[in-house]
Amino acid sequence: MSLQELLPPKTTNDVNEGAFGTLHITLHRAPHMSLAQFNARLKYKNNTMTYMKKFLGKSARRYLHRKAHVLDASGAEKKCRLAQATYDCQLAQRHRVDDEQKQKKQEAAAVKLAAVVPCLTEVELVSMKVSNIDLQLRWHCQFDEKVPRAKEMPKKKEEKL
Repeated sequence: MSLQELLPPKTTNDVNEGAFGTLHITLHRAPHMSLAQFNARLKYKNNTMTYMKKFLGKSARRYLHRKAHVLDASGAEKKCRLAQATYDCQLAQRHRVDDEQKQKKQEAAAVKLAAVVPCLTEVELVSMKVSNIDLQLRWHCQFDEKVPRAKEMPKKKEEKL
């Protein structure tokens, strides 16, 4: 059973309506279709077919057919796909760098938290700065679920104590 079958159906069909919905459905059925080909097919179905049959002769249609082949052979779609692939690679690289920085930040926070010596008396806590009190709260949160997280605590020192 697929995930799609497990999800409840959407109440509206807005995703599949309009020009974007038509594009979405068409690309779902033919994922390698170019945008130029999609536009040409859509125009052809949109009364262009009847116009062409009514007003264009065989020679004009042959000319348009050759022009379409020239456009296809120009490699515009290939350039577009290559540009998209290049962008995707750059984006993936940026995400990797961001993930590495996030990982380093988490490791530094874990090291900082591991070095904390817990304060259990109120006298020690009163002499601390707010940032150190927040660090103490994070340390205690590791072991006791009843201790509220630092961001759930008030901002002022007196209220935190």
